[in-house]
Amino acid sequence: MRRRVRHTFSAGGIVLRDAMFGPDIVLVRRFAPAAGGSQSFLHGLWALPKGTPIAEEAPAETARREVEEETGLVVEVDRFAGSIQYQFTRDGVLFRKTVNFYLMHAVGGDFTRHDSEYDAVEWVPVDRALEQMTYSSEASLLRHILALPAPHTGKPDRASGRAAPPAQGAERAG
Repeated sequence: MRRRVRHTFSAGGIVLRDAMFGPDIVLVRRFAPAAGGSQSFLHGLWALPKGTPIAEEAPAETARREVEEETGLVVEVDRFAGSIQYQFTRDGVLFRKTVNFYLMHAVGGDFTRHDSEYDAVEWVPVDRALEQMTYSSEASLLRHILALPAPHTGKPDRASGRAAPPAQGAERAG
């Protein structure tokens, strides 16, 4: 008997901001039960916000909507950041999933407006986030994004992860 395989897709966001001691990133959290049944502050899931498209929604639209629902922030998409792939089995079906991520920045909103899918939403310093993120594939993508040279300058824009503006007088591709 052959196992059924289902290919699925999601999209999400890497929301960054400049902070005094380096960039911060938005992570969503789901607490895990600790010994004695209390909610553990340090354990549980730490992840990037993401979700499934609705109808004919474009991937960047899905990413923006899901980030806004799951975090309470109002965001703008800056650019495509990359994709991750993983697989899991549920009810005898092998799911092969691709998740497209987009770099974003917040333009409004606040965490008190996040939906109930997660217990908390936080701005986390990137260095700490890389240690705490549950999914290594998401952390690897973040490391890759922060190390990429910014377009037009050839230098990494580590502070925000966003493309640095072209230097004054630099030529623009027509």
